[in-house]
Amino acid sequence: MTDASSRRRPVVLAFVRYYLPGFKSGGPVRTIANMVEALGDTLDFRIVTSDRDASDASPYPHLADARQWVEVGKAKVLYLDRSRMTVAKVAHVMRSTPHDTLYLNSFLDPVFTARPLVARRLGLAPRSRCVIAPRGEFSAGALKLKAGKKRAYIAAMRAVGLYNDLHWQASSPWEAEDIK
Repeated sequence: MTDASSRRRPVVLAFVRYYLPGFKSGGPVRTIANMVEALGDTLDFRIVTSDRDASDASPYPHLADARQWVEVGKAKVLYLDRSRMTVAKVAHVMRSTPHDTLYLNSFLDPVFTARPLVARRLGLAPRSRCVIAPRGEFSAGALKLKAGKKRAYIAAMRAVGLYNDLHWQASSPWEAEDIK
């Protein structure tokens, strides 16, 4: 008989634009940090994120080697230079990090959401279960900002089916309606 402490925790590979120690992007960093704190004893979180905070030109000073996983609370975090996050690099990270679930913390992020989805779609990365959390991006107010650009992006993604077969996370019944 195996005790609970020796069982492998399911691995969640999350791509999020900003994470701790960042704070300038506000709510999204706190949301993911709180999720990791609440579920980190049950799930093994691996977070791929930017090597700098929102609007910063330089990487976090504590990063000696931005190509290694760093323990941050209950998660392991890989800080990467956003400009080097090609589809090939993203696919490599996804292939080299065995995971049960891919978690994407935005619908509209061209780097931290679209590139992992493109890697999956092209067969360059595993097609594990994928959860996407749009974080209010489909609310009427959010869709009014840069409306033409967002409508074009949504139409293009529908046309190529990049967002098919995903599990959608809504924070409220209202957000669930916005997503539909």
